[in-house]
Amino acid sequence: MADTADKKAIGGRIKALRKARHWQQKELALMVGIRFEQINKYEGGFNTPPIDVLVKFADAFDTTVDYLVTGNALDETKFANARLVRRLQALEQLDEAG
Repeated sequence: MADTADKKAIGGRIKALRKARHWQQKELALMVGIRFEQINKYEGGFNTPPIDVLVKFADAFDTTVDYLVTGNALDETKFANARLVRRLQALEQLDEAG
């Protein structure tokens, strides 16, 4: 799927997100349903997670697969309907206001 530089970049993002949450590899492995040894291989850039595992990582880290693969943060202007995004944000603020 990915060349060596891509594998290392994906692994580096996974590791950085895990460390930012102060999680051990074993904890993350339990969350995504894989062995912690595999986490080590992903973080070291030796293997690339398959798409189904990338989705689980994205869920665990509350990020996107796009970020894990490319490093690009979610840009709301990329949504086809920016008006809908603004309305959803307004609704979220109403929920918070109570």
